[in-house]
Amino acid sequence: MVNGGKAFCTTHGRLCKITHSSKPGRTKINAAGPVCISFSAMGKRGRDSDAATWSTHVAYFEHVAPAHECLIVENVPEYSEMLVLKCLKKSGYSWQAKSLRIDPRVLGLGCARARLYMVIFRTDIFRWEPNFTLEQLVDCLAGQVALSAGSYYWAKLPPEKNRQDYRRTTKLQFMDLSQYPKNGRGRGETKDGALPTLTTTTGSLWSEAHQRCLSSDELLSSHVLPVTRAQATKCHSPRLKFDGCSNASKVKMAGNGMSVPCMGVAMMGAAIALERIDGS
Repeated sequence: MVNGGKAFCTTHGRLCKITHSSKPGRTKINAAGPVCISFSAMGKRGRDSDAATWSTHVAYFEHVAPAHECLIVENVPEYSEMLVLKCLKKSGYSWQAKSLRIDPRVLGLGCARARLYMVIFRTDIFRWEPNFTLEQLVDCLAGQVALSAGSYYWAKLPPEKNRQDYRRTTKLQFMDLSQYPKNGRGRGETKDGALPTLTTTTGSLWSEAHQRCLSSDELLSSHVLPVTRAQATKCHSPRLKFDGCSNASKVKMAGNGMSVPCMGVAMMGAAIALERIDGS
């Protein structure tokens, strides 16, 4: 979350000042997701009934709107583009929104994370290509699921030596990916064998095949976030630096994280469909 004009920067691993490009010909885009607690199932879908959450939500858009021409917003499926437009009324500009619910499994990934992705743009700067929809783009990119929950366990990590001690000491819910209810642990995977939707309280996901739980780095990697040098090289992206973060903090980040491929679909849609009115 934005704090005093700064936000946690995963490139440098610290709070960095938010800067806005003023170079001509560049579109000023903000890709992020505001607080979602009161809109989610965990928040009992209270929408804007939580005054504290709602005020933070409004403040977020008041901060990002003046410096950007296009917003790529991610939030829980119960969210609505109308809520964003409600917050943007005070910006002094006219905005339009295009949205679509996307789950990583549609793109062939083995993790559940259905979210609403919105492309919100200023109508005094952009027009949307009338013959293009985000649904068409997803149909073009859709693939057969090639991964399962077990695919996210790295082969190089060793089994847990003291499983019983681990189970007694962990404060998080202990869930099993084997879907065997008689073992005394909660079920941890979806019916199609994918990872469950990660939350900040997802807990420990145990794999009998690997004899260990998913690590915090593996949880982050399930969003296709490059947390190792090898992943960064493969993605042609900087490695995200979490060196100063505790495992608990990284688990929470994974629970609050966004799926990179799904966000990529929304950003690709914006790049294809948005046309500057001035022709630049």
